[in-house]
Amino acid sequence: MSAPDTTGTDEDFFKRGRQLAIAGERGEPLPEDRIVGFEDPAVVMKPITAARLAVFRVVKEMPGSITQISQRQHRDRSAVKRDTDELERAWLRLPIRFWLDADV
Repeated sequence: MSAPDTTGTDEDFFKRGRQLAIAGERGEPLPEDRIVGFEDPAVVMKPITAARLAVFRVVKEMPGSITQISQRQHRDRSAVKRDTDELERAWLRLPIRFWLDADV
C-alpha cells in the first residue's frame, strides 16, 4: 500500500465516500488504501524545518538512539530530542518511534 500523491476537493472526498458506501452495501470488497486529508496543507508543513527534515532522513537511513543520531549529526542531544518529539507530535509518529532505539 503506497501513500497517495494527489490532491482533491471536498466534493472528491464525499464522492469517494458515497462510492465506498455503495460498494459496501453490495458486498463488494473495499480497496485497501488510505487517504490522508488536511483542510490546510500548511498545517502539515509548519513543523517541518530543515533541521527536523535532516533528523528524519538520518533516522530513516540508519535507525538509532537519540544519542547516536545527535552524534551522527554533530548536534546537541537535547536539540535532536526536541526535533524528534516535534516530528512525532506532528505526523511522523509511527516512523520516528519505530526507527528510534530506546534511549529516548
